[in-house]
Amino acid sequence: ALSFDPDRLVMANQVHGASLLNVSPCDAGVIGAADVLAVGTSGPIAAILTADCAPVVVAGDDGIAIAHAGWRGLIAGAIERAVEAVGRPLAAWVGPCIHSCCYKVGPDVIEAFTRAELPAEGDRVDPARAAEAILRRAGVEQVAAAAECTSCDPRYFSYRRDGVTGRQAGLVALSPPT
Repeated sequence: ALSFDPDRLVMANQVHGASLLNVSPCDAGVIGAADVLAVGTSGPIAAILTADCAPVVVAGDDGIAIAHAGWRGLIAGAIERAVEAVGRPLAAWVGPCIHSCCYKVGPDVIEAFTRAELPAEGDRVDPARAAEAILRRAGVEQVAAAAECTSCDPRYFSYRRDGVTGRQAGLVALSPPT
């Protein structure tokens, strides 16, 4: 079981962008506005909150980062910032998020995805597929992605499905050296 002091959890005010904050061992609570948190030392536990946006975890030689990647963050470069923060990337995971089956968007979003060379299907986009494409372009060879759609699966919170919603928390931390 994961045990930690919830008062030591480090979070950010998420703004649907690509700003990054580096988490230090003395940080706790909300430390600023950002959509990417990077952890380079053991001790702190960083968390992002999602409903339909994708939680993206990137591990590398210099640490671990977690990104809150909705369509705006995908376009703005949140995942690229996470990859840059960890040194040589070793692996990444894209967590549960909304998928194209439930994510109909306007022409502005389709145009933004097309300009960014991200997959779009008619009037739908898939944040998980887009995140995977970005990770692979950034040189991450080992990428895993959750298959669940947060809108289809009632076990998850979904703003698209419910209109108002709670959030899932994605947590990352580094283990102390052994």
